[in-house]
Amino acid sequence: MKKIKFVFLWAFLGLILFVSAQPALAHANLIRSDPPANSAVKTPPKVVRAWFSEAVEPSFSSLTVLDQSGARVDKGGSQRMSDDPTGLQVSLNDLPEGLYTVVWQTESAVDGHVVNGSFAFTVGDTPLTQASPRELMSQVDATLNANALPPLSQVIVRWLNIIALTLLVGALA
Repeated sequence: MKKIKFVFLWAFLGLILFVSAQPALAHANLIRSDPPANSAVKTPPKVVRAWFSEAVEPSFSSLTVLDQSGARVDKGGSQRMSDDPTGLQVSLNDLPEGLYTVVWQTESAVDGHVVNGSFAFTVGDTPLTQASPRELMSQVDATLNANALPPLSQVIVRWLNIIALTLLVGALA
């Protein structure tokens, strides 16, 4: 009889955890940007800002702005906005008229998933189609591949968390 009560107790606790668990709607995806994606602006911006669907981890998230030749035109050191944990910003050098590509990579502060992408904007009367899509994608790929891997200490801590959770679940089972 005790064994049956024990099984029902664990089944009841499992049901409560299952029902109360929140779905992981994770990944910090791009929502909007300034300048807007695929837009033409008359005056060169001094800063590019991007807002994402959830808070980003600033140590592993970045914005990079490239010109048509693939050269960086930002000042480096993209950072999370002080007033909004879902936003990143990067300062720009003086931009002449032309086509620019913003390459973004985010690590979600909620779940740790990494997402990346890109968008373009132009300054002046330059059309968005000035560079071929193949050239833009090769620039984006090169920029994303150049980003550094997470530090070994963070990788070790995450593995220790996974092992501890596995042992805890195994002990409960």
